[in-house]
Amino acid sequence: MRRTLALCSAVLLFASTAHAEDALVLWGNYYLERSTRVIAPTVTLYKDAGDGTFRGTYLVDQITSASGAFTATDEPFSEYRQDISLQYTHRFANGLVPAIGVRYSHEGDYRSHGVIARLGYELSELTTLDAILNYKFDIIGQRGREGFRETLNTAFVSLGVTQVLSPQALGGVTFDSELLRGYQENPYRVEQHPRERNRYGLTGWGAYRFVDTKTSVRLEYTLGFGTWDLVGHSFDLRLTQRLLPSLEIQPEVRYHTQGGVFFVELTDNFITTDPKLRALETAMFGGRIIWTLSLLRGTALAMLADAQLHPSYYYYHQTNRYGDAHIAQLGLYIPL
Repeated sequence: MRRTLALCSAVLLFASTAHAEDALVLWGNYYLERSTRVIAPTVTLYKDAGDGTFRGTYLVDQITSASGAFTATDEPFSEYRQDISLQYTHRFANGLVPAIGVRYSHEGDYRSHGVIARLGYELSELTTLDAILNYKFDIIGQRGREGFRETLNTAFVSLGVTQVLSPQALGGVTFDSELLRGYQENPYRVEQHPRERNRYGLTGWGAYRFVDTKTSVRLEYTLGFGTWDLVGHSFDLRLTQRLLPSLEIQPEVRYHTQGGVFFVELTDNFITTDPKLRALETAMFGGRIIWTLSLLRGTALAMLADAQLHPSYYYYHQTNRYGDAHIAQLGLYIPL
């Protein structure tokens, strides 16, 4: 069920953006598909510290599923996950922007511990470099089986460059590498996965601002590949349109297609029943509204006049057994 939380996080954009002011971000996530429902409120606090910024995030979610493994013996279950992360970002005058953080996540049958280091560097007024190193150590259990314990180590490295192409255009390229070592199957399914996997992603993107119409367009393409022979292609198109000084809309379309891993059928004693490791197509349609609450100036709620409200909805189509899904979110950004 961590798959659904990753999807919810994928469309939550602004809550992880760097801020140079004190701010409180409240975010509610709701995910619904045929067999699974996720409710996940999130609180993030940004605290300015001169040349640096502290960020703390707390998330709690309830996952309710009609089935853990989609077999005749499955039973419905509900479980809660709590997630906390802390990060500090510092800005040096020479253009260096390092950050370091920690994260801990806990649910009934899964614990995750992580550390992250990030380094941005403004090579010039037109070029910015970015590097990320993330390490996670996960402990996997199984409901109803006290003696079951497996582990998974994951190292993630990302290198990227952003280039100003013109006063209205930006572009960038990112290469990601993720190395996984340990238990990688679902303990509630009958399957056997290799204990080593290398995943790679190459992303190119471009954005353009039409000044006269106050319109921004961003197009992104990602090629994913790795040692399990799964190759995927993802396309994302996002439009930002300012309608009023205090109101923007962001419609978005995302499409993904992939083949299956080499052990979709029994191969070298490996087999999978994981729908997301088989041939798959997904498409997501939806968008967000960004509304600055300036109409509250001069009222009893004037303290919220610089706050932003971010309602969003996305329809998620997928060609596997999970079926189509709905993602609804509501965010509130409050400068302090």
